[in-house]
Amino acid sequence: MLILVFFLGGVSWIYGYFATKEQVRVLRCLLNTNVEFVSYQIQSKLLLDQMHQIDAERIRLTALDRPSLEDKLNLHQRDVDYELSKANLARADQRTQDALHRLQTNQCEEVGQAPEAPKAKE
Repeated sequence: MLILVFFLGGVSWIYGYFATKEQVRVLRCLLNTNVEFVSYQIQSKLLLDQMHQIDAERIRLTALDRPSLEDKLNLHQRDVDYELSKANLARADQRTQDALHRLQTNQCEEVGQAPEAPKAKE
């Protein structure tokens, strides 16, 4: 009888100590979503810094009294770069908000919700 008690105690301890597949899935989902959230926050910060640098260059180029053809081309390129960074920033901010929403609404705990690791920059 004593052996049976120790055996059942050991089985219950093992069951309580080791995570189930579902717990591992939820943990993996939470970790991947957190990584996604942080990486898009960092991407947003980098894009904002880039936009500030582009804007400073645009201001410098528009302040020229007699801009050369090269200056005009550079200004146009900076305008294009600024708009591209602005679109990428909006996309990164949206993805940050999506990841935050998934974390706040406990979507990882719903069955079948397991986002993959964040993808490389598009």
